[in-house]
Amino acid sequence: MKQAPFEMCIDKKILWDVHSEKAQRIDRKVAEMLVLDDIPFSHVEDLGFRRLMNETVSQYSLRKKLFYRDIICEKMYDSVKTKASDLISSFKKTAKLTFTSDEWSDTTSGV
Repeated sequence: MKQAPFEMCIDKKILWDVHSEKAQRIDRKVAEMLVLDDIPFSHVEDLGFRRLMNETVSQYSLRKKLFYRDIICEKMYDSVKTKASDLISSFKKTAKLTFTSDEWSDTTSGV
């Protein structure tokens, strides 16, 4: 096994700036995971998840749950809402639409 260069070892200890492109990409991916997999926002503060992130991306500073809920997911919501609205508008011109919704309280959401 070959030893890693000194510079590479140092780089692994330096945290990325929260405004860096890499950090922002991971912010979006963490939020996407929470939303798509219906995971409570509190999951980002769980010990196991924090250990996993520290081991795999030690330069990334994991944020608090409110950051993902209030900042990142809000942006995701606006983007999805716009796309859904545009899609519905295009369908309204050519077809009839019917929607059904089902709402419930999820006590595991951790919000």
